[in-house]
Amino acid sequence: MKKESPSSVATPRQITKDLQDSLLSYTSSPFNSNQLTISNLEVSCHKGIKDILKATSKLTKELNIQLEEAYAAHTTMTSFLYPTSGKYKVVIVNILYDLLYYIDDLFGEDIEGADQYDKPSLTELMYIWQTGEINAAYYDKLTNEKVQTVCTAMQWVRNKLFQSCEPAFFQKLSWLLSEHLRDQLEPDNYGSIEEYILLRRNFSGMYVAIYLIEYCTGNCLTDEMLKKVPNLQKAIDLCTDIGGLSNDIFSYPKERHSKFNLVNSFGELNETNSLNEAIQKSIDLVNDCHTDFNRSVQQIQLEVTALEEEEKAIVLEFTDGLKSILSATYHWQLVTKRYRHKNHILEDLKYKSDRMN
Repeated sequence: MKKESPSSVATPRQITKDLQDSLLSYTSSPFNSNQLTISNLEVSCHKGIKDILKATSKLTKELNIQLEEAYAAHTTMTSFLYPTSGKYKVVIVNILYDLLYYIDDLFGEDIEGADQYDKPSLTELMYIWQTGEINAAYYDKLTNEKVQTVCTAMQWVRNKLFQSCEPAFFQKLSWLLSEHLRDQLEPDNYGSIEEYILLRRNFSGMYVAIYLIEYCTGNCLTDEMLKKVPNLQKAIDLCTDIGGLSNDIFSYPKERHSKFNLVNSFGELNETNSLNEAIQKSIDLVNDCHTDFNRSVQQIQLEVTALEEEEKAIVLEFTDGLKSILSATYHWQLVTKRYRHKNHILEDLKYKSDRMN
């Protein structure tokens, strides 16, 4: 086989630029969100969504974490994620998510020019999370008011969660949150699609979302349950991948400059030659994960027979929670204004949503 000369081989930077230019020149996209198989899942939303949104809006306004251009576009998410939870817990979780979105929108790994700002210190944020207190020596020296806002909001939501959950769950959530914030604020590099997927699991925040099922239901998984039902961990990981990687497709317009996006990762790694090819590969990858998830759920139904009735109920309840998260992964991302864009790579996301924001 003839080897191409260096000058004829497109670099990752050139491919990424070509992808971006292609996006901006789109008049009609051959891709639609219903090409994702998760689009076939039944939509489910909390019956108390109006009360949840009213309470959340009041509290997040007081905490000053409402970004005018983005807030209304993501505050409905938890009502899709946890449709059967008590309203109080959904409000608390909603505020945690709004804080994480506030951090992501201002300081996240995919924000162009984010290094112009003083980012929140992960060490200081986790100090707040572990102790419920703000380090005055750090806080008083801050010059960025938005970082100060992150600290005070972190303290508020931490204390509410700490007061309303079991110590073992809070410890688990603390570790997951630390992993998420670490990779969100300072992500590692990747050398393959497989490495990107593993990295995406943490900075997507999906593990946080998934294990908050335990908080919302009040029932926690044990190591023994996971040992007896090995496909549950597989389903958890696949749910994480589907959520994070599908979000890369839905949120592509605002991340088109970033290498921390599945569509762009194919170009970064010289695995595609066009935007269309990268989009198709991204859709296929998410659909493959969904097929594997469904297989794992089928296996879970067989594996739970080895459990006591109480453990069986907890595992099946958690599995139902995973299904709700997958439903939310599609239906919430479709109806929120957050991902609408006039030049979207998905044709049906080019226009304003006529449904719930």
